[in-house]
Amino acid sequence: MSLRARRALPAVLLAGALVAWPARLAAQRAGPTGRWRVVIEGLGPAPALGELHVRSAGDRCDGTLVLSLEDRPPTPLAACRIDGSDSIFFRYPGESPLEFRGNLRGRSISGGVQRDGEPPAHWTASPVPAQIEFYTSAPRFTLTQLVGGTFESERRLPGAVVAAARPAGWREALDADYAERARRADIAALEPAILTQAGASRVLGLSDRAATLQAVERALVRIRAGLPRAEQGQFDRLFRSSRGLRTDFYGVALEFARRRSPRLTWAAVLGALQVRVPAGADPELTAVRALHGLWSRADTSAIAAARAMARGTSAEDGRTLDAILDGCASAEAWHRAALTALLTLHWVPGAGAPRSPADLVRSAWLAAVPGDSAPVADVPVILTRRFGDPQAVPRYGVPAALRGRVVRGENWSAGAWLERHGYDGLLEVLHRLDWPALDGVTLADDGEPIRLTSVPGRAGETLNGFLEPRDAIAVEPAYVPVLALGAVVHEWIHLLVETRRLARLATDQGGALLLPSADPWLAEGLAEAWSERVLAPAHEAVPLLAVSEAEKHARLARTAPDDPHVLGYLIVRTALAGREAERTLLRFLDAPDLGAIAADPALAPAWRVGAGAPDLVVPLASRRFLVPETTFTITDNVPDAVRATIRSRD
Repeated sequence: MSLRARRALPAVLLAGALVAWPARLAAQRAGPTGRWRVVIEGLGPAPALGELHVRSAGDRCDGTLVLSLEDRPPTPLAACRIDGSDSIFFRYPGESPLEFRGNLRGRSISGGVQRDGEPPAHWTASPVPAQIEFYTSAPRFTLTQLVGGTFESERRLPGAVVAAARPAGWREALDADYAERARRADIAALEPAILTQAGASRVLGLSDRAATLQAVERALVRIRAGLPRAEQGQFDRLFRSSRGLRTDFYGVALEFARRRSPRLTWAAVLGALQVRVPAGADPELTAVRALHGLWSRADTSAIAAARAMARGTSAEDGRTLDAILDGCASAEAWHRAALTALLTLHWVPGAGAPRSPADLVRSAWLAAVPGDSAPVADVPVILTRRFGDPQAVPRYGVPAALRGRVVRGENWSAGAWLERHGYDGLLEVLHRLDWPALDGVTLADDGEPIRLTSVPGRAGETLNGFLEPRDAIAVEPAYVPVLALGAVVHEWIHLLVETRRLARLATDQGGALLLPSADPWLAEGLAEAWSERVLAPAHEAVPLLAVSEAEKHARLARTAPDDPHVLGYLIVRTALAGREAERTLLRFLDAPDLGAIAADPALAPAWRVGAGAPDLVVPLASRRFLVPETTFTITDNVPDAVRATIRSRD
């Protein structure tokens, strides 16, 4: 060190001291104000924890203390005072009062704690930032035993109801309805042979692609024309590009891929996928089908293998496949946003101002169930799920009326945790409570086998999920958004109906909550027929919207005539014909099954023409399941099971 540096050093130290001294002085004046983690040793065999909040001003202070020794809310401090600048005294007036004395030393407090009639103990405290989550006792909850499913191998559908819904010529009537809707939309109706073999692929843009997407473009132009000027910008950001209108998932995936590789073509994608175009085939359609075969599988190992194979062929093929697959990932977000926009933008002509399809759903629900506005307050979240075919499914959240009965807090910390994370956060934790290990275990209950499972186990085996944190709709991303809108409204109605049904029919028995299964023909019939009625004004404005559902009905009538989506639809539509729609829909809403519908005197005229017809017996693959009562604690949002109990249902 040079002489000059040595002479400068005292000045540097002095400057540092002058900077630090006011900070230390401010800390002394502030006293012990803040949030502190308290550890008490000597009051029992194990250390006790506490959370101390202190506010000090001069020689006075106040605050609260929570102790793991007692399961109670924060208790106000008594006789709190500051002695000097670094000493604190206060009393804890709990069930077992304590007296605390402590000295502030830097960033900690230490001192003695006294309980009447006992030797003194020692306590320390360290500061805890406000954003840090800390509990003196781990939040503890109990999941109620849940029993659901259906113990039936078949379902008997009332013959009169089925016969009335399917009179002579019912298939031809569905064909005619489909043909008329296609004519109004200026799109060709599929011939019966094509309809049964490839009908489901058209709404994915995987057959008759050029004509289908041209019809979708015309529909988007109509939708934009109906929008108020304030919403046209939002529409344009989603649906307009430099090359024209965005119509479908794979077209958007190519657009996004070209941002990375501007000269990318479908022919290059075919090369990267190692696919040859058959003679006379459309390269774009061939490429889209090949890409769908890979992407829709949602198989990460298959996608990784395809990437490796493309790179092994050439660097160019590797870059091409990477670009289009990354484009698909980006297109999934576009697909969700596009569906949400079509559902919420105001493009349906109305008496006063344009309405959105979401407005139509809300109006229809409130007309049938007056005063019940809570279920339609929010539009369900749209999720992506790669089904590979044109599917959308509801993901059922826990109805508000059942939340307190499904899982309950067991200590004060549980209530504090819920205030911070909410019930949705609690359900997310439940989906990580994969305990006890019950795979393959069956309980024999008076000869009725009940399969034991857990919340994540049950959620993983059904497309509808189980005890989901919120209502949502999962949609295949290749489902062309304009053609998928009817399916999304269909699933929203499922969510509304199921929420009401469970709130009315779930029962408590022997410490368990029984969750009765829905009648599939009743549930699907309501969703199919009601969504058709709800969207009638939208169908009038944009006829293409009505084609995909009519196409589905005509296809199922040939391939699966007893499927609930077509048979249930015909049953509800028959009941609605010539009757007060809202009152009839409410009867279906409140009926537990089709047997009750058949026995309802108010609906008897609808089934009169089918009187005397034999019942239809349909196989039904469904099993009853049981989730044991489970008590668990939560630490860092990770559940830790304490015990599981199977309760008798007697």
